[in-house]
Amino acid sequence: MIPRIPARTGAAFGLVAIAAWASLYGVAASSYAGYDPRVNFLSDLGHPLAPNAWAFNAACILAGLLYVPYSLSVGHVLGGRAGLAGSALLLAANGFLVLVGVFPEESPNNLHFIASAAFFLLLTLSAGVLALPLHASRAFGPGSGILAGAVVAGGVVLVASRVDPLWEHVAVGLGLTWSLWNAGRLLRLAAG
Repeated sequence: MIPRIPARTGAAFGLVAIAAWASLYGVAASSYAGYDPRVNFLSDLGHPLAPNAWAFNAACILAGLLYVPYSLSVGHVLGGRAGLAGSALLLAANGFLVLVGVFPEESPNNLHFIASAAFFLLLTLSAGVLALPLHASRAFGPGSGILAGAVVAGGVVLVASRVDPLWEHVAVGLGLTWSLWNAGRLLRLAAG
């Protein structure tokens, strides 16, 4: 059973997670001389020698934690096995997003790579599991299903590109857009 997180609460946490990640990413990217999404990986911003590495790493940790109530709310509103599976996968992705910030580039034993790969894999998998149920649901609608499909496509292209920096940015942007859509739908549901 999925813990009941009201739609308004889930939406608020989702929106704050997006805003926190985007703001802290902006701090890290703007202080990194020559940062270029076509050349630099997102994680370059969290490298211990990067200026304001704390901002990118905090963005990952904070967003991963803030997405927990959002993920539970999405699963609860969707309901059924799809909601339960989707919440479980999103929660696992959230956990690995936190670990991306805890273990920045240059962490021992490839911990950063493992956390990053698991995050992208779980985000893509959750979008794939949820795409059709969200598309068919009254609460989330076709827009959520289409965006979930875009997240899956972004994840597949990311892997097919052998993890090209630009496609990594695209995949994250698609994930944030999907989250924004779902948070907006949760707010609409809460407003009645």
